[in-house]
Amino acid sequence: MKESTKEWLGIKPADLIIYSSFLLLIPVYYSSNKVIDISLLVVGFILCITSCWFGMKSHPELGKINNTIKLLAYPGCTIFYLYLGYLNFTSWQ
Repeated sequence: MKESTKEWLGIKPADLIIYSSFLLLIPVYYSSNKVIDISLLVVGFILCITSCWFGMKSHPELGKINNTIKLLAYPGCTIFYLYLGYLNFTSWQ
């Protein structure tokens, strides 16, 4: 399978890492314990940063457009994760 196909399908290792960080938001949403919420959000944020570190690297087999989208998508997902964490403490509780 071509690298661009793997990127667009979202099955690269960095994508799986960021998916796991968003999965941690499920128990955060249903939990009312702030210690558990903060712990899970910190672990998820670390996973987001790790995903950025792995996923934002330019790949020589990909075109300029795909590499640019990678540079924008991973930090964008991290910012969205932080926004959802913010919502946990302001709106969801």
